[in-house]
Amino acid sequence: MLGLDKSILWIVGGQVVGLLNNFLLLKLLTVNLSITAYGYFALWMSVMLFVRQLIYDPLSIVAAKEVVTVPFLGEKGVSGFQVVKYLTDRIMFGLLLVGALSVVGEMVFYKQISTTAYVLMGCIYLVANGAQGIYLNMLNALKQRKWASIGIAADSFVKFCLVLLVFFLEEKSVFATLQAVAISSLLVFIGVQHATSHRFDRATSITDSAKWPQAKQLVVLSTPFFVPTLLTALKGLGDKVFMASFIGVEELAAYNVLLQLGFIPMMLIVGVIQTFVSPDIYKLASDNTNNQQKTVAYIQGIVIRIGLLSVVAIIISLLLSHLVFEMLVGAKYTAYSIYLPYFVLAGAIGGIAGLLNVGIIGVFKPKRVGSLMVISVLVGLVILIISMLVYGFKGAIVGLILSNLFMMLIFGHSLLASSSKINRIYLFSL
Repeated sequence: MLGLDKSILWIVGGQVVGLLNNFLLLKLLTVNLSITAYGYFALWMSVMLFVRQLIYDPLSIVAAKEVVTVPFLGEKGVSGFQVVKYLTDRIMFGLLLVGALSVVGEMVFYKQISTTAYVLMGCIYLVANGAQGIYLNMLNALKQRKWASIGIAADSFVKFCLVLLVFFLEEKSVFATLQAVAISSLLVFIGVQHATSHRFDRATSITDSAKWPQAKQLVVLSTPFFVPTLLTALKGLGDKVFMASFIGVEELAAYNVLLQLGFIPMMLIVGVIQTFVSPDIYKLASDNTNNQQKTVAYIQGIVIRIGLLSVVAIIISLLLSHLVFEMLVGAKYTAYSIYLPYFVLAGAIGGIAGLLNVGIIGVFKPKRVGSLMVISVLVGLVILIISMLVYGFKGAIVGLILSNLFMMLIFGHSLLASSSKINRIYLFSL
């Protein structure tokens, strides 16, 4: 049971504010940008998500799991936040250096700044959004739901406000949008890092050389997740690149609108539940091996509830899809409203797969988790690419559903198999 913990109100509040601001931002962009311009913005964001997942997500997975143990990675006097700041500051320096050098190089060799300006905005966005994601994940793992939710809400609110301001003061263009997105991410990250260091980092101040062993260990523990994260990122980027290359940027824009209105909101709804229960899953799984059975039973109950909630959401999307499109994106995209229920379905399946992924991270060793993620994402990527190449836009929708379904099934089967195995061992010992 999820219980009556009042922190769930912070989680729901943060996600609701984030969702509403994202809807407002979507409306702002689709009304003021052409379909082609919005398609290029969606492609840029997909590339940024790919790089962010590759660099930061493996570290985030391990940091969230390990931060609940004291001392962090077995070293007294060193907090998880200190180690993460040590690593992310160095990643930040490297990415900003790449962005600055690319601008200087284009200015020196081509006497202009055009393409590399997009690279620089991307680097600013990455160093802020990537590190911020790790901090918020760690805060949630420590059950500091209030501050994690404030960070999520602030990210979407500041982004919407800055895009609105830029559109008012400057031209309504893709680059103006990217400027606002990058700067808003940087401002929110500065706030999150400042609040974290002052409220939750109680460890003794130590030198950088003392943080290095734990930073190195964090990277080593993260390495089993790099390959599956790479494949997951390729899956998320691959559909956008293939669609832009073989179908067209306009279709990519419509696909991204459907993601924003159907897939992502459903993922966020399930994400509220995942955010609330993931610390309990980690705690159940880490106590002792026999608790794997309790962990799996706990996850099963949550999945059943999510399934019932998903049925209701799909029915609502069937009835209101056309109205939703008219309200949130306008006449240019309403022809695509018939596909909304399929994206809600894909989001529900993807959300359940994400919850089961938390379960396998808690139950299994990193190498086993990495192997399961590699298999699930690799097969899902193949399904997605083949579906898109054969059936185009509709194939991308089918591939999105089937790839997430395969991931859900392989994670669910692995958890059930681990629980059955424990039962067999227990009966044999009797």
